[in-house]
Amino acid sequence: MLQYNPQDGYDINTERERQQDLKNKVQALGAVNFAAFDEYKSEKERLDFMSAQLDDLEQSEKTLLSTIEEINTTAQAQFMSIYDQIRDNSLRHSKDCSMKGMNAI
Repeated sequence: MLQYNPQDGYDINTERERQQDLKNKVQALGAVNFAAFDEYKSEKERLDFMSAQLDDLEQSEKTLLSTIEEINTTAQAQFMSIYDQIRDNSLRHSKDCSMKGMNAI
């Protein structure tokens, strides 16, 4: 508890002015929004939900890109395998045809 000490130079008029100044500052703050806490909770829940959705989308994107890469790699390997088979068959068929042609002569 504060005690009055006359040697501190306490002036009642100065304190009244200070008190009025503080009252004016409090009034300048405006009305208290009692719903602010409920609004905060609602917005926080929404933020948490949206953050979870963003995390899920980012993980899905990584999975999708990985799957696309796997498909591309597999498709390229299969294409090259079939291309090599076609080329080998074509070369073999070409040799067979030219050998048959030479035998006919």
